[in-house]
Amino acid sequence: NFFPMTEEVKEGAVCLTLPASYCEDGKSTISIYHSLLSFAAQHTSSILFIYLKFVQEQTNNNDTEMIEKLQYTPSTLKWMATIYETMNELKKELDVVVVPPGREYYSCSTYQPSVFLPVPYLFQSQSTQQNSFLGALGVLIANKSVDSQTKPVVNIPHLSSQLYQPYDVFEGVVLGGTFDRLHPGHKLLLTLSSMLCTSHMEVGITSDELLVKKKHKEMIQPYQNRVNIVQEFLRQVSGHPPLFDVEILHLFEPYGNTLTSTKLQAIVVSPETENVGVGINDKRKESNLHPLKVYTIPYISASTEMKKQAEKLGLDGSRVSSSLLRAIEASMPLLLICEEKTKTTCGDP
Repeated sequence: NFFPMTEEVKEGAVCLTLPASYCEDGKSTISIYHSLLSFAAQHTSSILFIYLKFVQEQTNNNDTEMIEKLQYTPSTLKWMATIYETMNELKKELDVVVVPPGREYYSCSTYQPSVFLPVPYLFQSQSTQQNSFLGALGVLIANKSVDSQTKPVVNIPHLSSQLYQPYDVFEGVVLGGTFDRLHPGHKLLLTLSSMLCTSHMEVGITSDELLVKKKHKEMIQPYQNRVNIVQEFLRQVSGHPPLFDVEILHLFEPYGNTLTSTKLQAIVVSPETENVGVGINDKRKESNLHPLKVYTIPYISASTEMKKQAEKLGLDGSRVSSSLLRAIEASMPLLLICEEKTKTTCGDP
């Protein structure tokens, strides 16, 4: 079922085989897949799944166990952040779901042993046509210019580096947020939580009542819409059948049940809410409860276009955030006027 890509599809998938190591400039290594990702983005209109796996066949037998341990590490998270940033530059309106290593066979809408992905098409370059990942998919083959024959080089890192220390896993994991206009930062938050959790996850989602003081509050998606979107994303990255149960908490105050729950061992936060995790642990200590292990995701850099729009509005456009997305959306008529004036000034017709 190999055939050249000639038109756009609604849903697609890409499988990326990543080196076991992550260089600080992740974009230099992800660039080997840039043309394939660009091709997939160009020809997908709705949702693109990006499945990750690490190179194993090119390593010595003694290294296989090491690479399996590297699947869920800070390095994995950095890869995912880099991929989200790359896709945000390529096509910001495309819904992208980066699935952690080892979960490619569990993300089906309706699980069947012969169907490994929830979408009908897998984008590949001609150099990877014989990938055993295909299952029952039709494969959309890009032209010969997409990606080279060169495979990523396996560079086994020193495991002493914190970047490659496997994450601990926990029976109970909690996270929280507004989750308005689910963006790559939210997706990274939810995905890391799913990587840490083995039994029970609690997701606190802010009530509409708590958001009345937010800027552009009238543009925030209704609570139930945000709940549905979070649940769907967790289904996409966490496995089918579910690898853990998910409890949605309707937050009418900031802390939910984190101050009293004995089922939780870890909390996942963003850099912006890291102090909340510290505050929760201080209060838990006062109640003689064990502290929660705090994990912090990195910020996701805003796209070049978003940075330019933020600059015109006098806003901080260094990172993706729901408040920035709302501000840009609210100011879109003004931004379009500014764009037209710039074209006129530059002499464009």
